[in-house]
Amino acid sequence: MKKIILSIVLSCVATCSWADWPSLPYPNHAKVEAIGEQVRLNGVPMRMHRILSEQSAESMLVFYKKALGTRHAQAEFYGTHILSQERGDYFITVRISKLSPSLTETLLSISDGRASQRIDSMPLGFSLPADSELLSDMESTDAGKSSRQLIFNNGHSMQTNANFITKVLQDKGYALQPKLTVKHTNSLSLMFEGNKREARLVVTQGEGETSAVLTTILSQ
Repeated sequence: MKKIILSIVLSCVATCSWADWPSLPYPNHAKVEAIGEQVRLNGVPMRMHRILSEQSAESMLVFYKKALGTRHAQAEFYGTHILSQERGDYFITVRISKLSPSLTETLLSISDGRASQRIDSMPLGFSLPADSELLSDMESTDAGKSSRQLIFNNGHSMQTNANFITKVLQDKGYALQPKLTVKHTNSLSLMFEGNKREARLVVTQGEGETSAVLTTILSQ
C-alpha cells in the first residue's frame, strides 16, 4: 500500500516550463487551490491542485473521466477514486475523496515521466538512522518559505531516533526546545528553532517498528 500511495503522486522535472504541461478543467462553482508554488516529491518537481466541490464524489468521477477521455486507468482504495493517464511524457493523477455528505475533495497532480528514471540516483542530502526506510520526501516553496517533510521508519526505539535526528539538526543550526517536548507512551514530539529556521520531529512506536515524520521550514 505504501508503494501505491507514493506512486500515485510521483511527478515532474525542474527545468520544465509550466506552460508545456497538460491541464485539466475544473468543475463550475468549485474552490481551487494550488498546493505550493513549487513542490517536489522524492526530488521530483510536481504540479498539484486541490479542488473542493459541493458535488458528489460520483459526479466528480464522471466529470474527470470525461475530461481524461477513454484512455485512462481507474482504481478505488478505501472509498477513494483514482484516475490516471499517460499523456505524452506526462503522467496525470486524479484522486477523488468524499469529505462529508456535502463536500468532495479532488487532488490533481501532473508529473513528467522522464524524471522518474532519475529518482533512485538522487542523493537524499539528509542523514537518517541506520536501516531506515524512507517512505516519502516532500519539499515545497511558498510565500518565501521552503519546507521539507521526511517520513521514514525503522526498528530503533523512539528515543534512539530522537537522539539521532537531534544531532543531525544541531549540525544544521537548529536548537532543541526542551520546554516544547511532548512525550507519551507511544509517541514523542520535539521542536527545534534556529536562525530563520524551525523543525518538528514526531516519532511514534508501532508493532515491531518506529515511524517518524520530520518537518523543517526555512525562511528567506
